[in-house]
Amino acid sequence: MDKKRAKELEEELKMRQGNISLILDSYDDLFSDFDPRPNGVRALSEDFLDECMKAARSVTNDEPELRLQLPAIKRNSQMEDIIRQRLKNHFDKHHIEYIQERRKEQMKGVAMILLGALLLVSATLIEEKDFWTKFILVILEPAGWFSMWEGLYGFIFPSEEKRKVYSFYEKMSNVKVEFFSY
Repeated sequence: MDKKRAKELEEELKMRQGNISLILDSYDDLFSDFDPRPNGVRALSEDFLDECMKAARSVTNDEPELRLQLPAIKRNSQMEDIIRQRLKNHFDKHHIEYIQERRKEQMKGVAMILLGALLLVSATLIEEKDFWTKFILVILEPAGWFSMWEGLYGFIFPSEEKRKVYSFYEKMSNVKVEFFSY
């Protein structure tokens, strides 16, 4: 292998190591085709975000670089600054939204735990005298246990899909966006 090819392979390996590298045809690949607004506020493409998410799964670095590669003749430093800011705003916004959503889930879990405890205490205080009190007891005990376990589960464990999305936005909120030519 000649030195030039070895250097190219070394640069390619450096480009991929611990980072998210994506090749774009143009800056429009980053944005939704359906949004006519200027790039500073334009919605990001779902395809672009999906590819970022796929690439980010294999990255173990907590502060990765998002390396966007474009043809050299299509690069524009002003546009790159706008895109850096737009990506930063998007990732930060969604990271904060997922933190708030997780807190709401945890508060719902606490409410379920408290409801379950209340139902179980109520069931404990009921004296079995007739059919109706036994009937109420039969309803309260399973409802109490169900509420407590569901509340604990919701408090401790987010859904797998939400956990993946949260992890992605947490990682991307610290991302450094760099542009390269190819």
